[in-house]
Amino acid sequence: MKNTKHAKLDYRSITLVGIIGILLFVIYQRPITWVFAECYKRGEYSHGLLVPFISLFLIVRIWQSLSFATETTYKIRWPISLMTIALLVQLICLRAEIYFISAWSCILLIFSLVWYFQGKENARKLAFPIFFLLVMVPLPGLFIDTATFPLKLLAAEVACRISEILGIVVVRDGVTLFLSQGSLLVGNPCSGIRSLLALSTCAILFSYIMPGSLTRRIILVFTSIPIAVFTNITRVTVLCIVASYKGTEIATGTFHDVSGFIMSIFGIIIIGLIGKYWLCPAIGKKA
Repeated sequence: MKNTKHAKLDYRSITLVGIIGILLFVIYQRPITWVFAECYKRGEYSHGLLVPFISLFLIVRIWQSLSFATETTYKIRWPISLMTIALLVQLICLRAEIYFISAWSCILLIFSLVWYFQGKENARKLAFPIFFLLVMVPLPGLFIDTATFPLKLLAAEVACRISEILGIVVVRDGVTLFLSQGSLLVGNPCSGIRSLLALSTCAILFSYIMPGSLTRRIILVFTSIPIAVFTNITRVTVLCIVASYKGTEIATGTFHDVSGFIMSIFGIIIIGLIGKYWLCPAIGKKA
């Protein structure tokens, strides 16, 4: 038998959440501080600062549909097992100073606590907002650097060829483009890794919000990769055109930053349109 009742944010629930939140911060203070510091310092993870607010917004929207159910002892074993695993991982990672895995264990612990106090069904409903926090946890620089170089090389090579087709004299040497007005270095900010991480985060969020089969949702997430590559190549090509006609100082100045922002917005719009009219045609027909 299950004793079921509607879940509400009463004073008791708020107090319990507050106490658990304080305990979590005490246990995970170092990885939590590290995550926010890295998101602030590393440009490719600057979008991570918005992720907790998005998760909180989704949780608030879902909360009213939850119903508390007292679990049997057998079913409680699973969340307790997850709590134990999460705390053991935290203990090991804290000593080894592997903060990104430590942050993952914090998210796992939050999920297991929700499962323990609110039941399996409510944990299932809240799973996405909780695990969505994973996208804000920065990966080690080694992984990012490994992905960054081939992206820079691809952007430089394709932008060079497109520029030549447009009649612009350009010579490529690795990730450096030499033009009549000067040279452009396709550095880490122009690699597209920032767009790739930001657009994949948006695609994951859209795949949750938009209705459709699991296959279509997965496809929507993976479309963020070619879209990020395409928008970045377009940006580098435009920078070559501007540098050729207006000079490298203008191309690498304010225009460089503005073009990155515009291309990111353009990529988000493309993902939204794909989700609306192709992967989720039912939405497109209603529009």
